Amino acid sequence: MHAKLYYEWYKSTDFPFRDTIDKEGIKFVCEWIPREVEIARQLVSTSITEKEAKIQLSESENILSFKFYVLLPKPGIDIFNYQLGEGENVTSRTQYFAFDMQKDIHLKSKNSDSIKCKGFIHERGISNYPLSKFEFFFFEKDIEQVKSIYYFDRIYSKEKIEFDLTHLAKTKIPTLII
Repeated sequence: MHAKLYYEWYKSTDFPFRDTIDKEGIKFVCEWIPREVEIARQLVSTSITEKEAKIQLSESENILSFKFYVLLPKPGIDIFNYQLGEGENVTSRTQYFAFDMQKDIHLKSKNSDSIKCKGFIHERGISNYPLSKFEFFFFEKDIEQVKSIYYFDRIYSKEKIEFDLTHLAKTKIPTLII
């Protein structure tokens, strides 16, 4: 699949590596980002040449990247202001989502090892927008060895949210043609 089609496939609803969990009306979405996606995106935006893309594709990567979304059921409010608890304020919640949330995200391998999140980015987005996006990664090279990703939701449900990745159609990854 050529870069443009590959990137379109990733953005489409046909992309099979995305899962949604609903907790009390709040949707938590997790998606795996194959490293070919970023290479395809860079090719489409002409940020890299085909030669550079081939080099990146041939290099072995030991990082699994994911996107995580929190979608609130109420429009006109963001994650920093939604259902503030007693003793909680926008500043403490902002601190949590920007820096401390990554401590609550783990990858569970098929041999039951728990791997801590090694990198984390929160894209704050627009005020009063009910969707927030996070990106995080783990030092693990093989998606086939991953059983699940879990997040302990300290803010809303106070529960462990676990995305079972064993059922995802991991063999349907198209080949990026450069």
